[in-house]
Amino acid sequence: MAIFIMETRVSVESLRQPRSFEALERSVAGYLGKACPEVKWLGSYATLGPYDYLDIFEANDIEVAMRVSVLVRAYGHGEATIRPAVDWGQFKHLLRNLPELPPCEQRHVDRRTRGPGVAGRPDATSEKGDGGERVYRLARPPEYRERP
Repeated sequence: MAIFIMETRVSVESLRQPRSFEALERSVAGYLGKACPEVKWLGSYATLGPYDYLDIFEANDIEVAMRVSVLVRAYGHGEATIRPAVDWGQFKHLLRNLPELPPCEQRHVDRRTRGPGVAGRPDATSEKGDGGERVYRLARPPEYRERP
């Protein structure tokens, strides 16, 4: 079964008192237990930040996880974000079974422009200035004239 992480933000309208969190959690959990009995809950956490809850559960596939998300949003009066997750041991196994990558070519990338070449321009040249700093010069087109 696949692991999913669900972050939930409860709407302000659905909570009248701080204890409303507990009543809402019981009712949503009971409803989900009936509607999605194949889902196995691994953990539930209250969080600080933009989300109120973080739930970790196992589901057979993405369709079951989508059903959980829709039911939480509809029945729980909140917003739900679901992300698939992989157990760390399984992730390391995936890494070990990846093929080796061929060495990549080294090329100059100007850090200021993130482009290839000097200052991101193929017509530019660079040299060291008097203080050892890089000085970039652009080739001027033939029709260029100095202004008086």
